[in-house]
Amino acid sequence: ICPFPHFHCQTQFVLSLLDGSCPLPSREEMEREIEAETASRLGRGIATRHLLKLDSDQWDYNDELALLGRFQPLPPYWKDLYEANKGHRAEDLLNYKTYRYTVLNDREWTVQRPRAQNA
Repeated sequence: ICPFPHFHCQTQFVLSLLDGSCPLPSREEMEREIEAETASRLGRGIATRHLLKLDSDQWDYNDELALLGRFQPLPPYWKDLYEANKGHRAEDLLNYKTYRYTVLNDREWTVQRPRAQNA
């Protein structure tokens, strides 16, 4: 996952629970939701040991927390930049951490790759 924005959404959600702006459903409703989500993930072929791994599902999860908690969702660049960085990591494992990202606005960002060094 992309930890800091993920934790931000979880924290905002908990705050909305504490201030009463987002009431919890009944225990029975929560257990039904857990069962349905578990069945859905197993149905998509996710191994039991990986049921709690979000990977790219983190973005829908964060959006759902924002909707339920009535706070602003993450700007779209977070998902796009994170997913692009996963690709950069797969393509260029030795150098991807040296890429420089610049966020231009809520939807746009750029990446500057390091120049190839002469051997």
